[in-house]
Amino acid sequence: MNSLDKLIDITKKLRSEDGCPWDKKLTLKDLKSYILEEAYEIIDALEKMIKIISKKKREICYYR
Repeated sequence: MNSLDKLIDITKKLRSEDGCPWDKKLTLKDLKSYILEEAYEIIDALEKMIKIISKKKREICYYR
């Protein structure tokens, strides 16, 4: 089972009759804002990683 199949399976369970009431009420429009928020968090994390890596590279070059 690939990642997309797992995501579809989880979504089906959450939105099923016995699933989570909050998840069952979500629309695609609702999901859009949550997904966008998560994307911004990923971008922030990547930018922090880039800064850390750049700093480490400078430190390594300094000691050569």
